[in-house]
Amino acid sequence: MNTQPTQPSAPITIEGDGPTTRRPLATSAGTPDGFVGRLRDACTLVDDATSLAKSGRDWWPLAMQWALNGEVPGLPVAIARPASTDEVAAVLRACNDAHVPVTAAGGRSGVCGASVPVHGGVALDLTAMRGIVAVDDVSCTVDVRPGTFGNDFEDELRADHGMTCGHWPQSMSLSTVGGWLACRGAGQLSTRYGI
Repeated sequence: MNTQPTQPSAPITIEGDGPTTRRPLATSAGTPDGFVGRLRDACTLVDDATSLAKSGRDWWPLAMQWALNGEVPGLPVAIARPASTDEVAAVLRACNDAHVPVTAAGGRSGVCGASVPVHGGVALDLTAMRGIVAVDDVSCTVDVRPGTFGNDFEDELRADHGMTCGHWPQSMSLSTVGGWLACRGAGQLSTRYGI
């Protein structure tokens, strides 16, 4: 079993020597003074330019084309990486109080731009919340955290429980369980088990 958890993978390298520019799809919301500091108190926060650019897109083909010109469809002001539900609640509370938009993100494997923070704000990266919590062998149900990548989930199910999920999207190693549920993932390769 892979001991290193999967991380979101960029679909194509963003070109250019300077800072990445935002291709405006919508008006970007501002943030009040002290907001980033409040987020830093809530959970791990990432705000370097390279990470922000990566969180500003997914596998949307048009965004990949823009990346060749050093552009992304959205740029968050920060990436919040909570590791617990309490931290998620703290981030959402801070964003709600400051009227700052939040875009949920995991593996960013979508191809329609759904995880793009088009209004700026905060990218809520749930990939720190990963792993299986519990398995019920009788009912064959699993309690799994939302940021668990598909291949890690399947590997752990097989190795530790002798089970398979049966849900197999084409983006298995790029997508997370939370994303499957949020987007009603079809599991294109789930021909034996269906969904």
